[in-house]
Amino acid sequence: MAYSIPERWNPEDIEIKLLDEASEGEVATVRVSVGGAALFIMGEIKEDGKRLVVTGVHISSHGMSPNQVGVPNLRQVARAVMEIGSYDEIIVEGAVRTTGAHPGHRPGSIRFSRDRLFAHDRKAESDEVG
Repeated sequence: MAYSIPERWNPEDIEIKLLDEASEGEVATVRVSVGGAALFIMGEIKEDGKRLVVTGVHISSHGMSPNQVGVPNLRQVARAVMEIGSYDEIIVEGAVRTTGAHPGHRPGSIRFSRDRLFAHDRKAESDEVG
C-alpha cells in the first residue's frame, strides 16, 4: 500500500469549537472542523503563561481517516489554537494507546512553537519591508 500525502488545510477553513457537553473540570474536548470532516480532541489542559500543556490526549476523527490528517495539518490546528488563545507554545502529550499502533504505548510529546509555525509569515513580512 502506497502512502499518499494528505491535502494541506487552509487556516481560514479550520473551525475550532469547545464541546461543553464533553468537557468537565480541566478536561476539555474540542471539535476541529474542516469542510465536512472533523477531529475530536480531548485532553487535560493547563495554562502556564503563554504555554498551553495538554496531557492525556485522545484524538478521533469523523469523515476522514488518520492518514488524511498528517503532521502538517496538526500544525495548522496548533497554529489556530495559538492565535485564539495568544499562546507562544503548545505541548501535547498523548494518552496510553488502547488500540491502533502499539497498544499500551504512550506516544512521545509534541511541541508546537510560535517561532517555528509562524517563521514563514515573518520571512514574507521581512521580504516586503526590504
